[in-house]
Amino acid sequence: DPARPSFPATKVPQSVEDVGRTPYAILASIQGLAAVFAGLYAVVTEPGPLRNTDIVVAVLLAAFAAFTWFVAPRIRDGWGLGWSLGLTEAITLLGMLVIDTAEGQMTVSLGLVLFGVFAGYFRPRPRLFAHLLLLTGGLAITAAINPHLSSNVTYAVVIFILTGITLMVSSLAQKQRELAMRD
Repeated sequence: DPARPSFPATKVPQSVEDVGRTPYAILASIQGLAAVFAGLYAVVTEPGPLRNTDIVVAVLLAAFAAFTWFVAPRIRDGWGLGWSLGLTEAITLLGMLVIDTAEGQMTVSLGLVLFGVFAGYFRPRPRLFAHLLLLTGGLAITAAINPHLSSNVTYAVVIFILTGITLMVSSLAQKQRELAMRD
């Protein structure tokens, strides 16, 4: 549109100096709360592999939360945030391999959607697609290895929802950044 002024492309902020501590604080909070929930599941789960996994996941998520809060902001260009999120996604997906109920797998799938929303808002597009590939590919693989839902179509629906919400949030966040640069 010729009547609309054009603005030069701006660099998407990726270091703590550019974006502040907000994404780190949010991710550390998500990881910390997930650690608490994994710990609660460990308390109510019968002794066995699932309980042991809940304990390990709780400890790992607590460690990731500490890493995200204290160390990740010091790593340049947002790589600390990306690695912390990616490792959290990976450990969550690995936990899906041990979960032995449909309810448990759907609960974890909701958590994966939360990670997708976070990535959609705080990660630049190329890095977002890496997270999305990990989330959707990992979910498809874990569903193939350890299926507990009544139909594989349900996993496909979860992947569709995860992808749609993540891309929608990313688009809205990008538009918000562009508007902020104009005003």
